[in-house]
Amino acid sequence: MTVIAEKFQLHPFSLDDAQVAVDLFNACSRHIDGHNDTPTDPVLPKGIKIEPINIQSELRDAVAARETIFKDHWGYVEKSMEELMEQWHHFIKSDKDFDPTLWFLAKPNGQIAEFCRCSVKMIEDPHMGWVNELGVCQPWRRQGLGTALLNKAFQEFYNRGKSRVGLAVDAASLTKATKLYEKAGMHITQQYDTYEMELRPGEDLSTT
Repeated sequence: MTVIAEKFQLHPFSLDDAQVAVDLFNACSRHIDGHNDTPTDPVLPKGIKIEPINIQSELRDAVAARETIFKDHWGYVEKSMEELMEQWHHFIKSDKDFDPTLWFLAKPNGQIAEFCRCSVKMIEDPHMGWVNELGVCQPWRRQGLGTALLNKAFQEFYNRGKSRVGLAVDAASLTKATKLYEKAGMHITQQYDTYEMELRPGEDLSTT
């Protein structure tokens, strides 16, 4: 036991030891209780509709669009479509609160330009609806689609009796998503910082 104690020493970790803050996430929210906070109608470019996903016929296209949108997102790991579809089928089957009527697609000419997937149940706050994911395909960015789909989610939560809406956003998003949410009336309520420290050099497992 004495040899082990001399060979292995435990040192408490502190933020000073961390090499870099690898990611910052903001939690944002806004009220939609009708007291000067009633959601506005989404304004869409001509020819674009917002509709709930048809799980039977549109799931694969929606998953493919999601992968394309989030390729520049922190922590993205590329996977085959077969693996992704297996994971999504498992998620849909196992999540008793999954609601396809809260998975919205914006489709110009039948092609998915944007999606917004939401949850109506929050264990931490029963009065809050949650926007799980929102993303716009590259060619359709800076055209108001993000604001329009966000307002669509606000309206749906309001119609279902929710008084608040929340979401989490990558503070270092290349699309400056936090500014979009603040413009839509949301405000930052919390910040989560993720730090990393290299314990030993890793092995490069990339195949390209």
